[in-house]
Amino acid sequence: MATPPLKAQKVFALMQVIGGFVAALVLGYSTMNNLTPGQMSGTQLLLAGLTLAALAYAGYFTQKLGKLVEQGKAEKAGSDTGK
Repeated sequence: MATPPLKAQKVFALMQVIGGFVAALVLGYSTMNNLTPGQMSGTQLLLAGLTLAALAYAGYFTQKLGKLVEQGKAEKAGSDTGK
């Protein structure tokens, strides 16, 4: 199976980053909105854990997007010197 072009990989990684941050925002809002002082139920702990997982997901794809951008710059620099 062929790998997708670099531009398609960048777009996919960017969509994953945006999706992760939106999920973290929604879950974080829900967690903070339902949090009552002095009480933390199992559901709220689950929401807090899912919020952290969404942030980790977005962070992973942010790192992957950075590597793809560096790879694109290196390929572009290599093709510019070849002309």
